[in-house]
Amino acid sequence: MDSRSCPTRRAVIEPVSPAQVRWHGDQCRSPNFDDIYFSSDGAGEVARVFHAPVDLTTRFNQTAHTMTVAELGFGSGLSFGATAQAFSEHSRGRLHYISIEAAPFGAADRQRLVDQWGSELPLLREYHERAPALLSGWHRLWLGAEQICLSLFYGSVEQGLNDLAQRQRRGIDHWLLDGFSPSHNPTMWSQPLLAQVGELSAPDGTLATFTAAGQVRRDLDAAGFEMRKVDQKPHKRHSLAGRLRSGLGRRFSPPTRVDVVGAGIAGASVARALAQRGCQVRVFEPGGRPQGASRIPAASLHGRLLADGSLTADWQLASFHFSHRALVNYPDYQATGVIQRLSPNTDAARIDGLVARYGASGNWLYRASSGDLHYRIGGVVRGPRLCRSLLDHPLIELEPQAFTPTPATPTTPTVLAAGQVLRDWLQLGFLELGSMMGQAELCSHPNPPSQPIVHDGYVAPYRNGLIVGSTYEYRPWSREEAQAENLARWPDHGRHRGSFRAQRAITSDRLPIVGSVANATGTPIENLWLSTGYGSTGMTAAPLAAEIIAANVYGDIAPVSAALETLLQGTRFHKRQRRRGTRLGAVQDQGIF
Repeated sequence: MDSRSCPTRRAVIEPVSPAQVRWHGDQCRSPNFDDIYFSSDGAGEVARVFHAPVDLTTRFNQTAHTMTVAELGFGSGLSFGATAQAFSEHSRGRLHYISIEAAPFGAADRQRLVDQWGSELPLLREYHERAPALLSGWHRLWLGAEQICLSLFYGSVEQGLNDLAQRQRRGIDHWLLDGFSPSHNPTMWSQPLLAQVGELSAPDGTLATFTAAGQVRRDLDAAGFEMRKVDQKPHKRHSLAGRLRSGLGRRFSPPTRVDVVGAGIAGASVARALAQRGCQVRVFEPGGRPQGASRIPAASLHGRLLADGSLTADWQLASFHFSHRALVNYPDYQATGVIQRLSPNTDAARIDGLVARYGASGNWLYRASSGDLHYRIGGVVRGPRLCRSLLDHPLIELEPQAFTPTPATPTTPTVLAAGQVLRDWLQLGFLELGSMMGQAELCSHPNPPSQPIVHDGYVAPYRNGLIVGSTYEYRPWSREEAQAENLARWPDHGRHRGSFRAQRAITSDRLPIVGSVANATGTPIENLWLSTGYGSTGMTAAPLAAEIIAANVYGDIAPVSAALETLLQGTRFHKRQRRRGTRLGAVQDQGIF
């Protein structure tokens, strides 16, 4: 039984309901909590309540690396927009802004907010343009020329904080406690929750909140903060601010350099995700060019979504959305949307299931009158050019040579993203990792489609024609056999100009291998991470995998559930091999070193 059928591995991503918002002129109110989202001066209130009492602007000026700010109650996003804007104007470092929200604004309410504040807060406008769908769990966006990292959790504050407590190793430098008033929203201000705020803070961490409620002040004092009242007249009487007492707080020191093996989409994505965080990266690739399927001139970025309620469905969904958001500003990605036609592999019942499961999360997918499923996200990726663009960063150094493995635990943190051959390195023989040949066809066409079409295979626009593909060859095919198979799927393919063949790295369960690695006894190997086994999903899945790895390296929570992180780790093969033996030539219980 694999991960797709295991009844204990169920999906955790679900549509979430948008906030109920009532507008009164330029001010909005929550009827559910009978409270306003922000006062009439909006951004001024953020600076007055959340920034000034802890001299946040001066701290921004002093931040050369990464500052982590967390907020309880993302609400309208105005606090994020004002804080991110202030950081971008006063710091050369990076801001990681973490926020939790149970009922995010819908698109219409976000647009109304941006119409009001977007000219003053351009980062708020950028967030709105790339805001995630209304799906539960973690979402991550890089904004402001990669200076601002926004991590949003859609779900209850208890779920979000519990997850942070378990997986966020880097401490929080400053908190914005921005929920509705304690009398209207007591859950947000409970004593156990505020105790977690203290436990998650960095040494000398600070907080600020609009409320001055006595019980909140006492609970924050018990959580480790030295609290004080802040005079807010004439706007209101007082707010609260505090600083964590000496000797408390989470400490984490990330590495300053990481080696990445492989310059294809997996390795290039990891290198960029690390460089975004200020890390020096060396990328090893013989010849300096991507290999395997990453060399295909163009490929479609589409979701291959499932509606079966599995964790695999969560992975397909999360990676599709993340990759679209992560790549949308690169010229090598054309965000055209994707059409998924009815086919033997995607019948009407499956399309109905996808719309029923995800349709309430936004207008990113819909069923057309033809019966086809239309995605407003996704598009065409020019693989080799995208890899070069990802590696084009002042902190990334490309080494056009082979990586030499060490006989012991790497002293330099190392990410292996080199496809099937990595199993032969460092004695990673237990990995059920193989390779499979695939082929796509390049054709001229007088009237190519404007977006990829997925059917039994796919067709994607490329220059003045098409790319038609692709085979998945479980047995060796000749180039001619593969060409005939591809072109038969798309009779209106135009004039054939050539073929592209490459090996794909695959795993026995068709899920990639992502994250840290452990030996046969379950002992984690320090300074070693893997990113491989994507099959035909590399362009869609590798960017999110890279973000997971970079977050692990830098002590941040990964933008997926803990269950998904576990699902993707290579350790899964040890457990299965004890039950049913090995596959794809793996060596059971072979040690790492």
